[in-house]
Amino acid sequence: PMKKNYLSLILLICALNFGFGQILNDDCSVLTGTWTFNSVDQNGGYWLLDDNADYVISEPFGSYNNLVLTSNLRSFGGGGDPDCTIEISDDGGTTWTAGTITFSGLANSYINYDYNIGTLAGNNNRIRWRRSAGVEGLRINTITLTGNAIGSSSNNSDIIAVAASESATISSTINDTAPLTSTQGVQVWQITVRDGGASAPDADNLSTILTDLTFAQAAGNQVTTWTDAIESIALFDGTTRVATGNVTANQIQFTGMNVDVADDTQTTLTVRLSLQCPLGADAFDNEDFGFSLSNANTTFSPSGSGKATFPAITSANGQNRIDVSATELSFTVNPTTTGVNSPMIDVVVAALDNCGNIDTDFTGTVSLTSTGTMTG
Repeated sequence: PMKKNYLSLILLICALNFGFGQILNDDCSVLTGTWTFNSVDQNGGYWLLDDNADYVISEPFGSYNNLVLTSNLRSFGGGGDPDCTIEISDDGGTTWTAGTITFSGLANSYINYDYNIGTLAGNNNRIRWRRSAGVEGLRINTITLTGNAIGSSSNNSDIIAVAASESATISSTINDTAPLTSTQGVQVWQITVRDGGASAPDADNLSTILTDLTFAQAAGNQVTTWTDAIESIALFDGTTRVATGNVTANQIQFTGMNVDVADDTQTTLTVRLSLQCPLGADAFDNEDFGFSLSNANTTFSPSGSGKATFPAITSANGQNRIDVSATELSFTVNPTTTGVNSPMIDVVVAALDNCGNIDTDFTGTVSLTSTGTMTG
């Protein structure tokens, strides 16, 4: 007994020093009142699940990280070793999709089975044990869940623009198709996601998880219809593409992401873009792209640090300008057969690039020759 007391004291000191403690600790000697049992027998200091419809559900618990569940399990009876499936719910038991593991073919002696759950947020997490296969019964002897308590979200995380991260021009002949790589297209902007925002380090120990964002047209944007200009646009974390944008006439949507910015750190994301060949009817040489990102168009996962009310950010005006560089001359209004001493209608020559886009600021000498005599 004295040794147990010393050991308990040591464990308590460790828990106080490192913020680590027991969340669930049940010796399965009774059907615990705060737990849920379906057709579970309590026999001689253990819980017995002898049918695949039987299950045990823990009492609810809150937000923790470094979660480790240890279940002391064995088979009971004869005819086929059972499997034990353990499932996690983060909505009080409505769904069981937050995590799962199956321990197959349990032996006829007690063994500790560990499940490294990791992090669960919220205040309504539960764990379910069930016999998922086999003929023999499943005995649960002890259950222990340990982890570090997580405080409430700091709600300080934000996104800022990276200064001078735009390109001066975008060549009209950069026409890479989706999905872009980190060396394709042109870098048109960079943004930085900051866990804890300007006040980092924040009060919680959660990461910030960016899931969705939408770019709108900034006030100085000149490309009125983005679907007439953009071939592909993507968001990168270093060399890793995290999302390809869905382009509409005046928005670019990045959805379904999982950009995990570790606690009290920041991650810079790069936007790369390619142009259509040829440009559409509402996109022209020397027009520039202006991007804007607002607080309302940014979504962080509720399982991580919360979002500050940060102001809208925009790319630098006058940058990311479409650059058409002529490679050929072409008649856009051809010469016509005209009678002697009659004026010919105006002949128009345009400077075009390889995609057929007009270089509107082309300057140079255009020489015309004729088999006849030209005047005027």
